[in-house]
Amino acid sequence: MDNLKLDPLSATPLWEQLARQLRDAIMSGDLAPDRKLPTEARIAEDHGIGRGTAARAFGTLREEGWAVWVPGRGLFTAPAEVVARLKREARKR
Repeated sequence: MDNLKLDPLSATPLWEQLARQLRDAIMSGDLAPDRKLPTEARIAEDHGIGRGTAARAFGTLREEGWAVWVPGRGLFTAPAEVVARLKREARKR
């Protein structure tokens, strides 16, 4: 997750930048399906953002279907069939 580049001077909120970059990484295959994502605390620490910012980005990915919460295990990228469907839907827009 070192390739994430967040710009605190951008008009785009940090949570939105983070969600977009993670979504793009999932769409491109840089983040494989069913891959465990770092915790909110780890993302926040590694990128100098608040934990609430990371939580909002992760919440957005969950709402959109790009990530799923597995109780007791953490947050994972969506399964391959879900990612494929979301990619098809994104291309139609």
